[in-house]
Amino acid sequence: MAAKIKSIDNFLINRVKELRIAFNLFQKDLSRGINDNPNSNYVSLVENNNETTGYNDHQLNIFANIFSKKAEVMDEELLSRLGLKRKYSIADFYPDYPLDEEIVEKDIKFIPNTLKASGALFILVESKDDFLNDWHNSKEFSEYCNAKFNNNWTRDIFNGTLAYAHGKGLLERESEDSPKYRLKSE
Repeated sequence: MAAKIKSIDNFLINRVKELRIAFNLFQKDLSRGINDNPNSNYVSLVENNNETTGYNDHQLNIFANIFSKKAEVMDEELLSRLGLKRKYSIADFYPDYPLDEEIVEKDIKFIPNTLKASGALFILVESKDDFLNDWHNSKEFSEYCNAKFNNNWTRDIFNGTLAYAHGKGLLERESEDSPKYRLKSE
């Protein structure tokens, strides 16, 4: 059974997660922003439906700074396509309307509404999805992600996404001239 939290806390957690995924940040990336310990994964705890943990305004302000720094190096077209802003403040995490003050079951959404192919791949990597244990090409990635996330991405969209994930050290390539990738062995 899910933990019980305030409706505003549930909203804030989902909003942070939506932005975190849109910026291709791992839970640990945000956790390190609020705690220097490289093993800290506070955000994972917050995003767990069975925990009552939430965010405070100090942490939200740190996240606003992290998102703003990520947005600084992105071009306007990409920001616009992803529905992101150049600068964030703590106000960006709060709803535009008052919520009913009630205790609700914690319900942290798995997939944001604005999920792109890179976000889908990012979720697979972060969750260490079993699909990533074997070698797959971009067509297989697009078919798997389309089924899992109810979308219609084409294989060509995944070509660049897979190359980017490989360059970031998230995926390994079967060989230098192979089109197949899998989760990088630790």
